[in-house]
Amino acid sequence: MVTNLTAVNADTVSQVCLIVKVNVPANVPLNAVYNYQLNADIDFSNTTVTNQVSDVDTIKVSFSQAGELEIEKTVKNITQNDIESRSNQARPDDVLEYTIYFTNNGGGDIDTIKLFDSVPEFTELTETVSCTAPAISLPASIVSCNVLTADGTNDAGYDGGIEWQLGGILAPAERGYVTYRVTVK
Repeated sequence: MVTNLTAVNADTVSQVCLIVKVNVPANVPLNAVYNYQLNADIDFSNTTVTNQVSDVDTIKVSFSQAGELEIEKTVKNITQNDIESRSNQARPDDVLEYTIYFTNNGGGDIDTIKLFDSVPEFTELTETVSCTAPAISLPASIVSCNVLTADGTNDAGYDGGIEWQLGGILAPAERGYVTYRVTVK
């Protein structure tokens, strides 16, 4: 516990900003947690009124050089030969292609990647979700791909959740994508 007994004067216009600095030794284990409480006593001049404010906070130890997965989803109306974007217009029987891009923007490897999506409302799969090109593009360090469909069989007409399980390592700055196609009902 560190206590600083220095009084700070403030009036109705001034603001007081308190900064808590916590130094973490290099040998602290990953996911260690440190809780601290900051207490401040407020004495009002020309009165006997006092007040205490308190702030409790938690610091969790992470590590530098961690991977950071960025995900972006786009859609393209194949039937109308539209451009790929974040939204589109579609009519019944149009085929839409959804692409999920993933990039490691961190400084370290990512060794377990699971991507989740679901077939949008008022659509159904046009074809089986595949783990082969051109439906996916993976860096060479991703050595396996498996597709799970929790709500039924991975086939044309499916409507439900989709999960891609990618095995291997996604190194910093590496990027890939998975796609699937749906038909508008």
